[in-house]
Amino acid sequence: MTKNILLTAIMENDVNNEEIRYTFLQTLYDRFYTDKPNDYVSTEELIKDAGLSNEDRNTVEANIVYLKNDYYIEGIGQLGSAIPLSVKLNSSGLDFVEDRNQAMADYHGKLRFKVLSALYEFHFGGNIGRFTSSLELAEQLSSGEEEKKQILADIIYLGDRGYINPQYTSGTYYPRWISIQNSGIDVVDSIFQQSIEDLETAEIESSAQNEIEEIKNETDKKTKSEKFRDFLSRHERSATTIIVESIKAAINSWLSSGGTTGAG
Repeated sequence: MTKNILLTAIMENDVNNEEIRYTFLQTLYDRFYTDKPNDYVSTEELIKDAGLSNEDRNTVEANIVYLKNDYYIEGIGQLGSAIPLSVKLNSSGLDFVEDRNQAMADYHGKLRFKVLSALYEFHFGGNIGRFTSSLELAEQLSSGEEEKKQILADIIYLGDRGYINPQYTSGTYYPRWISIQNSGIDVVDSIFQQSIEDLETAEIESSAQNEIEEIKNETDKKTKSEKFRDFLSRHERSATTIIVESIKAAINSWLSSGGTTGAG
């Protein structure tokens, strides 16, 4: 009986720890996309905003340290204390939240792919190694001010992941200049391949199947990317889930082959 009680207590504690971590990260996630993503936020303020003030303080702080040690957040601390005074979210923390929120994973997966494929086209369009303005790119890809802000935040995510090379200057929270990295090119190529294979067998109209075949056979990388993005914009409902899953698969494939996140 004592053993069963102990096991139950351990299991309940594990669930509580997971919920505290998720709640804390979700609060940071919301700030990432509504405030300045690269700014550090007071740990005390976040505990209050996350509604964790009534939880056992030692448990909350232990879980914040856990998130920092596992590279879901970055923290600024004080000498002699493991508890960070202020923290900010990184790409691993964003992924943690989106693993439990499919709607946000779908939405930001599409935005990140837009950015990567646009940089891919820029690179293969005669601009190898050149940087482009992240603000101008966000304006070109967005449908309004709110989406532009989301794209700029996702550019920070892509830089932290190592898919793009961000160049920061004073005066902006986002990188002023960006270019695609080899890992970003590999991800886009992988997304093309996996998505086209999935779409070939998906239940979509015959005209869309013909377009997929044309994209598949396109040899010019810039043109292929342009055709693929155009296809997505016109067949968003049927293609979105497949693309998001392909993005996840491509990222996982890259990481398992030795890639590293910016958080490590």
